[in-house]
Amino acid sequence: MKKIIIFLVVLLIFSLASCKNTKLDTLQNSMSTSSNNPLSNHQINGEDKKADYVINENVIEDKTDEHNIWIKYPQLSGSNSNLNEINQTIKNYAKDYIYNNYSVYAPPAGFISIEIEYEITLSSCDLFSVVFYGYGNAKKAAHPNNEFFTLNINLQDAKQILISDLYQVDDNFITACLELWKSPKALKKIERVELPEEKVLYLADENLKSNTFSIYLTDDSLGITFNVSHAIGDHMEIEIPYQGISEFLK
Repeated sequence: MKKIIIFLVVLLIFSLASCKNTKLDTLQNSMSTSSNNPLSNHQINGEDKKADYVINENVIEDKTDEHNIWIKYPQLSGSNSNLNEINQTIKNYAKDYIYNNYSVYAPPAGFISIEIEYEITLSSCDLFSVVFYGYGNAKKAAHPNNEFFTLNINLQDAKQILISDLYQVDDNFITACLELWKSPKALKKIERVELPEEKVLYLADENLKSNTFSIYLTDDSLGITFNVSHAIGDHMEIEIPYQGISEFLK
């Protein structure tokens, strides 16, 4: 009987050790998979290194008889061999977004005025995220437009980052975002107009499901921005804590 008990104890120990190793392997595989995700070190391990570049400010000024366009945009200087490509991407993106969107305003719309500023929401050694904001107006238009657009760059390969590079976006991801949005820190204050929570929730759900949104990155949150009617500000932003959606990382 003693031998049987000893045998069972030894078998149990080996079984527990095997389970532990399996879990460890699974965790290591998961970490290995997420290492290709530019957000993985930043939001999970907290190992994002300090930015090793300087941010400078540049301006595109374009004045003609038909328009007055003013676009402020950032440029980076430092030792990163990708900076020339990155700077060109930033400049072209800001310029192309404005010119492509306002090409619909032909001369009959009257004189066009556009003024764009920017805010850097994340600048680390590996990640750079910037939001551009401002206004555009045509003399004969019904109203001016509030502009808001974003650009996210992986500084290690100079490529633009889309949400599909970071997360598996499905119904579960959308549900998690909307649930987290209800927390006090998730909703970015909208100063132009106060909306009921249900209205913002509806608009966020509609845009997430139809994939009509853009993203920006902050130190601790994923920013989601989407267009709304001019009456409520033209655009709306919500910020979702990374910690709450880490399970959807690619």
